Amino acid sequence: MAHKLSYYEKISAKNKTPEEVEKITEMFNKNINIANKIASKYYKTQYWDYDEALQIAKMGLWKACLIWDPEKYRLSTLAYNIINRDFIDFDREQKKQP
Repeated sequence: MAHKLSYYEKISAKNKTPEEVEKITEMFNKNINIANKIASKYYKTQYWDYDEALQIAKMGLWKACLIWDPEKYRLSTLAYNIINRDFIDFDREQKKQP
């Protein structure tokens, strides 16, 4: 029986070979415009600093590249959902801090 990876194991590059990491990095660089577009959308709300929004978006895109399965969904759809969820999670964590 195959071991099912948890979400955090999936988004870790530790489980990948150097060749896989190279392909993921190339895919990340090809699709960086997705992160830029979503970051600028959040920046326009004037709630987020652009650098902070871009960092959150890039981290979300990296997670999407690590767990993307071309047979299940498009990368852009997955990235969009993960990035938006990361913005919500980050905002929730900021509100918890005193």
